[in-house]
Amino acid sequence: MNLKHLATTLWATWRTRRHRPLFKDGARLWRRIGQDKPAVLRALYERYPHMPRSYVSAYLESLIRDHAGNPRAPLYLDAELGARERQLQLIAELEKQVGSLRGRSCLDLGCSNGSLLLAAREAGAWPLAGVDISNERLDSARGLCAGSGIELHVLDIATEGLPEGLGPFAVVFCTDVLEHVRSVPDALSTLKRALAPGAGSFAYVSLFNGRHPSCVRSEPHYGIPGLVLLEPDDAREVWHGVRGSLKSALDYEVNEWPAFGRLKAIAADRSLRLEPLEDRRSILDARATFWRDYIRRLEELEVAVRGELAGLAISPGHRHLILDRLQDYGRTFRADHQAFAAAQPGLPEEGVVEFYMTYYAQPLRFLLRHA
Repeated sequence: MNLKHLATTLWATWRTRRHRPLFKDGARLWRRIGQDKPAVLRALYERYPHMPRSYVSAYLESLIRDHAGNPRAPLYLDAELGARERQLQLIAELEKQVGSLRGRSCLDLGCSNGSLLLAAREAGAWPLAGVDISNERLDSARGLCAGSGIELHVLDIATEGLPEGLGPFAVVFCTDVLEHVRSVPDALSTLKRALAPGAGSFAYVSLFNGRHPSCVRSEPHYGIPGLVLLEPDDAREVWHGVRGSLKSALDYEVNEWPAFGRLKAIAADRSLRLEPLEDRRSILDARATFWRDYIRRLEELEVAVRGELAGLAISPGHRHLILDRLQDYGRTFRADHQAFAAAQPGLPEEGVVEFYMTYYAQPLRFLLRHA
């Protein structure tokens, strides 16, 4: 099982009742599978009607084979099987912002099982292509996209250029990918080369915001509190030390949690204009209130992280490492909020939006266009 598809459940969809996992408790899911697997399959067919039943049953078998007993299995199910429904909604929301995709060529960088490309196809986009570093994920995409005419390629977007004759594209998608690539600057360089010239072309990018307190409390892929605060090698060591107790065989596949300011700077260096997909007017109207009570929120975060670490089979050294980084995060969080408060009300609008995107946008969603 590859990690990329576990991240396809965007934070925004987790907050709605409709998109909560069908099985909210891992222990209960595994009991039900043991007691009546056909009933579990029927429930999955009903909950995820956009997925072929053969795909649903094959995925459940792979989950049982590779992750028996894993408490996060309900999230894995929803991430994979709910992808088609979420991506259809994403395309509908995106078209409200940028207009119809009909007749536009689209490329998905890190296409996983191809659900986003299928949603774009239903909206009339054509031609369509997807690339992914994992041949395993492309096997899933080949099955799901069979007969669609969508072109699929194995490719590492941080180290390889697009195949000869592929592109450029009017629309480029890059969702839940940048935290996994070996070089964010190189990945954005590939994105720019793939993007057709002209004012109508754009890239849609989304990723979890590693500075958001929710990510600090629970790393979105692995669920370990404070893991986003560590350097990749340290985070990998912590994860490999604790994953056995969580009945997980996942490798650690995060290389960086790029902050909004860094993403904006990298884009500018490549002559790309970054446009946050947030309600700018609402942010500015709430500039005096959205950040208030930050000390209480930080204190609650620190208590939650300590409590959740206490419930994990984690070594004392790793626990101290995470708590040290949590203190560093708290100092920076406080200092940034104090500076933001001191700059009010004279802080320019762009500064307000950037501060909001740094700590309060989850996930980070934005468009990139040629400057």
